[in-house]
Amino acid sequence: APTASPTVTFPSESPSTNPSRSHSSLPSIASSETPTNLPSTEPTLLPSMVPSMKPTKEKSKEPSLVPSRAPTVTPSAAPTASRVGLSTKFPTTSCIAAEVSSKEGRVVVDIEYNYANKADSSLPLPSDWIGLYPCQDKFQIPPFRYEPKVWTYTCYDRNCRRDSIETAKQKGTITFDDKTLPEHNTWSIYNTIAELVNDDNSCYTITLSRISGKKICVGNDIELAP
Repeated sequence: APTASPTVTFPSESPSTNPSRSHSSLPSIASSETPTNLPSTEPTLLPSMVPSMKPTKEKSKEPSLVPSRAPTVTPSAAPTASRVGLSTKFPTTSCIAAEVSSKEGRVVVDIEYNYANKADSSLPLPSDWIGLYPCQDKFQIPPFRYEPKVWTYTCYDRNCRRDSIETAKQKGTITFDDKTLPEHNTWSIYNTIAELVNDDNSCYTITLSRISGKKICVGNDIELAP
């Protein structure tokens, strides 16, 4: 015969001070097969309303407004981003810019710099140098923390690091050309332009720097490809 009061198996009103040694093999309450609400963080991939099969209004057969025959504003002859001292060939707000060209079948890099375009009016020094870095190096911490791929002093064709300060130029143009690059700028860990052209990386950033490594200014990106 059954007992007068069956054994109660429900949990006590307050939890025990120590957890049970093993968890139950199944959850006490079965989860629903589908969630009650979709995740709120998921982006909406489709419009919330289904578009009608046909437009609500017929589109006009002709435009409501006749376009003007000529633009109302005539564009300027030169890019407005160019600053004093830099040729319109180099539309940049930096104090240095570069452009890829060719010479006698060789890929060369034409470079122009002008310290007057620097906001803090940095004075040129004979030990200042120009370098090409892989574009991704600008995202390093700090930026451009490693050696450039190719570089020269602003005087270009020799070591002018210890020249008199008066010899440093406020502005100038040089061309990175394998035929004229100083040998000490392309050996060891450095490269020739031809080597960069044939490298897997093709994007490079031009910079103007102090001998300490401090960047005077960072110029534009160029593409070196065969």
